[in-house]
Amino acid sequence: MPHILIVEDETIIRSALRRLLERNQYQVSEAGSVQEAQERFSIPTFDLIVSDLRLPGAPGTELIKLGQGKPVLIMTSYASLRSAVDSMKMGAVDYIAKPFDHDEMLQAVARILRDRASAPAPAAAPPNAPAMAAARRWPLPRPPMAISASSVRARPCRTCTARSARWRPPIPTC
Repeated sequence: MPHILIVEDETIIRSALRRLLERNQYQVSEAGSVQEAQERFSIPTFDLIVSDLRLPGAPGTELIKLGQGKPVLIMTSYASLRSAVDSMKMGAVDYIAKPFDHDEMLQAVARILRDRASAPAPAAAPPNAPAMAAARRWPLPRPPMAISASSVRARPCRTCTARSARWRPPIPTC
């Protein structure tokens, strides 16, 4: 049975999420802040960490470092593209806006745990790893093709008389 840590400062949301996950056969532990989670649990022992982004004290993204490679799902009431991108760059595996749909949360949790179980364990590097890495780099990949203004021919636009580099011929209808 997968063991999930919920770190959420709002007790109503924390207990509702706990009940939802327990009804779906997950073992759940909970904490109200990153500091409380550190004091009460060994964070790397969990299979998944579900955390609010904004918590008292340290932010929920701190659990990404403390989890030592364990997947961290970030949820927040203050969803923005910027915070989602920042969380994902820091290593979060998913980002869910609150209030969340129960099915959406369950699907995300199941997908994360399934992906983690199917991911191959990192193998020890063979003794000749540097030579093998050098062999993989040859032949060198082709450099990307340079596109200049002179290589793109401007043609008349279909909807106006202006010339546009984005013009494409009409798609035949027959």
